Amino acid sequence: MFTKRWFAITILIVLLFSSLTGCGSGGGDQIVSTGATSTTTATVMGLDPHALYYFAVSAYNGASSPCSNEVQAAASPSGTVSLIWNGVSDSTVSAYDVHYGKQSPEQHADCSYSDVLRVPVSS
Repeated sequence: MFTKRWFAITILIVLLFSSLTGCGSGGGDQIVSTGATSTTTATVMGLDPHALYYFAVSAYNGASSPCSNEVQAAASPSGTVSLIWNGVSDSTVSAYDVHYGKQSPEQHADCSYSDVLRVPVSS
């Protein structure tokens, strides 16, 4: 029997980069890097430059946890936003989902954003 056990995730910092090496020009959303389990980072690419986006993170282990607090950031001129957050201390978490969109959902805890990226947990 699968038991859900989640801890709150808080997005710590939104980092903005005006340029980022290694990003292809083909557009689309990509995860550039992930960090250790205790602190995880992800860079969302292929965003509309200078556009305002809303972000929240949830833990994933076959099912998603409720979303973290919501943060907002304007994409850099190159169309990127980088996030960093503290991971949960649950060994069953296999990934984090970065939920984002140009509109904030009415109830962000339900994670009903227009886009999502899955960030695998580094081992």
